[in-house]
Amino acid sequence: MRIRERGDESPPRKIDLLETVVHRHRDLRLRPDRDDPPSHTCNSLAKRPAPRCRVYLASRKQVSAHNGPSQPSTADYVFHQPILFSCSTGREESNRSYRSKKGADARKGGCNVSISKILVVGAGQMGAGIAQVTAQAGIDATLADISLDHAQRGLGRVSKALSRLVDKGRMAAEQKDSILSRITAAPDLEAAAAGADLVIEAIAEDPAAKSDLWGRLADICTPEVIFASNTSSISITSMARDSRRPDRFIGMHFMNPVPLMQLVEVVRGLETSDSVCDAIVELARKMGKEPVVVSDSAAFVVNRIAIPMINEAAFTLMEGISTAEGIDTCVKLGLNHPLGPLALADLIGLDTVVSILEVMVAETGDPKYRPCPLLRRMVAAGRLGRKAGQGFYKY
Repeated sequence: MRIRERGDESPPRKIDLLETVVHRHRDLRLRPDRDDPPSHTCNSLAKRPAPRCRVYLASRKQVSAHNGPSQPSTADYVFHQPILFSCSTGREESNRSYRSKKGADARKGGCNVSISKILVVGAGQMGAGIAQVTAQAGIDATLADISLDHAQRGLGRVSKALSRLVDKGRMAAEQKDSILSRITAAPDLEAAAAGADLVIEAIAEDPAAKSDLWGRLADICTPEVIFASNTSSISITSMARDSRRPDRFIGMHFMNPVPLMQLVEVVRGLETSDSVCDAIVELARKMGKEPVVVSDSAAFVVNRIAIPMINEAAFTLMEGISTAEGIDTCVKLGLNHPLGPLALADLIGLDTVVSILEVMVAETGDPKYRPCPLLRRMVAAGRLGRKAGQGFYKY
């Protein structure tokens, strides 16, 4: 940098952030070739979360001290957004979607966990759907519930769903029979867990019930078995403690209805291992889903956004601003949503909506998530939505 002499009116040269990052990168000898162009250097750093974080922050501090406050530069856009998560945890992969790549894993090194048999605990609407997509992916599935009768009802739900596809000409009868042959209804957990590589829990959204179930499964299953919860809001890290295998515990949040919805939120707990996360991502892809890896937080991503919208729609109805039909029509036509929030609440189940809101209030301490009194009254009256024949609408 040129030193200003007396009478020299030209301003001092400002330091460029991108240039500073490149020089710091080379000085730390992160690459042996010190003649790499800046673009090559940026690409190298972009693949190295921890060094990138240190280099960027140190460079930004140096430039700010010399130049004073400035607008974001090219280097800010290259480095700043991706490192927000890696600076705090060093796991950049948890902050992005694992998108499909032909002939290659999304992460270097691949996955060494094999999943050939899955136990689904909970044979309701979600559990039956998970068993269906598992069998459609060519993987054996076992359905378990509080009794053999409940498990067989879940199998009946799958059979009915597949029959509709056959009737519409979307599936051959032979294919339906092949899928059903891969699903077994078990009389109890002990029998169901035999030979399972993965357990997916899909019971009611009740923290105490889930805690009890994971304790029982920890006693039954071998330490190698992976545990996954289909919870829509409850802490994965907390349940992982109950499972006594926190490194092999993960969230696998399917959307409703499972056979139709493409997304699966793969939720990493505090101690979830990389190999388990990779295995669940691969499994979701094999099921024909699009996995998105998210951090363990209240209601994750989808419900963090959707459930407060449903709650606000219920307040809007309670305050008499419009009818249920009017509110849903406004959202569908004004926001281009395929389903209005109150109809969506009926699909999810109003009891589940209230449970998720209560979890969000408990975990965040923010009263803005408090359940609308109308929702509580409807749940108390048994008007739970589609599954009960009546919610905001009659079915």
